Amino acid sequence: MKNKYLQIFIILSVLIWYFLGINWGIPSKNLNNLYFTDNQKIDTYVNIIKKYSVDEAWKGWGAYLVLHPEEEEKKLPRNLYNPIRSYHPDEYAVIKSLSYMNPGKFDFNPHQYAMGGVYLYFVGFFIYLLSKLNIIKLTKDLGFYFFNPEEIGKFYIIGRSITTFYGIGIIILSFLISKKIYKKESNAFLTTILILFSPLIILNSSYMYVDIPGFFWVMMCLYFSIKTIEIPNNKNSFLTGIFSGLACGTKIPLLVSIFIPFLTSILIYSKDIKKIILSLIYVIGGFLISFGITNPYFFITFPLPLVELRQHTPLSFSGKFYLNSLGYGIGWPVFMLCLTGIFLNKNNFKEKNHILLFIWCIFYFFFISIFSKNYARYILPIVPPLIILGSNYWLENFKIKILRRIILACCFLYSFSYGLSYKGLLIKENTRTEAGKWIKENIPYVESIGVCEVPWQFQMPPFDYFVYKVKVINYDFERLKKEMPDYFIISSFQGEIPPYPSNLQKERIEFWRKFISSNLYSPLKTFQKFPSIGIIKFKFSVLPEDLIYINPTIIIFKKK
Repeated sequence: MKNKYLQIFIILSVLIWYFLGINWGIPSKNLNNLYFTDNQKIDTYVNIIKKYSVDEAWKGWGAYLVLHPEEEEKKLPRNLYNPIRSYHPDEYAVIKSLSYMNPGKFDFNPHQYAMGGVYLYFVGFFIYLLSKLNIIKLTKDLGFYFFNPEEIGKFYIIGRSITTFYGIGIIILSFLISKKIYKKESNAFLTTILILFSPLIILNSSYMYVDIPGFFWVMMCLYFSIKTIEIPNNKNSFLTGIFSGLACGTKIPLLVSIFIPFLTSILIYSKDIKKIILSLIYVIGGFLISFGITNPYFFITFPLPLVELRQHTPLSFSGKFYLNSLGYGIGWPVFMLCLTGIFLNKNNFKEKNHILLFIWCIFYFFFISIFSKNYARYILPIVPPLIILGSNYWLENFKIKILRRIILACCFLYSFSYGLSYKGLLIKENTRTEAGKWIKENIPYVESIGVCEVPWQFQMPPFDYFVYKVKVINYDFERLKKEMPDYFIISSFQGEIPPYPSNLQKERIEFWRKFISSNLYSPLKTFQKFPSIGIIKFKFSVLPEDLIYINPTIIIFKKK
């Protein structure tokens, strides 16, 4: 009975915790008032956008754009679509991909392959269902959403809600896996708390994107692989293949998850090659079935997927970046606790379920460090296994009780405060919105505003681009000296303004340093919010870029 109450408590806590702030930074009437001074300006936007056919828009991205770079010139400036996008840079891509489909003609081609059908079709189904229930308005007329931003805002809420449920599933699976690793269920519960409050999971569970859903299926694959170790049979091997296929079918780079059932088969049948081969046949069969059903256009349009995927797999080693991502993503004290614990725990080299999680962490870390761009969210699939294995040593094997309690108390307190502070950023008013309100109230419409690049809603505050004289500098300092706009707006994505991305481009760093040293402008207003709870504030100068999505620092300068 106690176990049931504990599980119910975990589920309810996660439900409440993860759904808080789910509506952050989505299109709304309030934001429309910042983007447009009146409805006539909306008409101006809509008339321009109609020149670029929605039915032809799929040519402007994905594999087709790679093969036909001339299509780039036909695309409209990205700032025109800002009022119907959220503050997250990638969420709109889900809606964009769904808009290319034509269910009436049985055409479900997403025209891109980075986001898989498992998540896309699931979100699309719910949007379609709710449109039939007249809860949302579904139309290919973009003008409707410019005049009614709250309607497209519902799309983001639906997508984020689905992601959040996947996030809740990850926490539940973390608890179930912990129960198989720990001798005491209470210790499994404590470990799950550390995972629950990891900012990397909290933030990504609040976005309409594929990282958390794909991560969920990896966790399912891990859980059933451990069950296969306990009860070896072909049915469980087949299920691990199914879940690996669903992970890959959600996010193509998660093809790497097939390593989990492969390693499981070797661990179980290490002395019987025939059984290993038979087990792998079931694994591969399950993978192909689940991936093939959910991503048919990957095969129908082949080899186009390879053309696009080459753009997402640069070859370089980013081990240092991903070590830092783990430190910032789960909290440095927790990361150091887990890093020491994972290598000190002798069980990680003896028991098969420990070995599975341990080798998966090592293998995935090196894989993602070599074959991916630098985003902290890519390291998500090893966060729970790392915390589970690392905490296990300190909770159950470290012998000095007083020291153990002090270390664990400090880590749990830090984790709780750190996670709560990031959740607070989702609930508080965004720095971009605050800056947009200030601009409307304090900068006269006749003034000119300089920006580093064509305004992007995840970098810049919302303001009316047709009322102000907007001058795009393109990180060219000589051009800035020539244009000399009255005001200049820059965010922490564009210069060394804490917290700024650890992989900030060289041209942006150089422009920022010239800009500051020139003394041509003086800072007029700064909008900055670090994660905080009470008097505790987590101030970092440099962070992985996707940990800054939630609240970049924005500075408005005025010409001297």
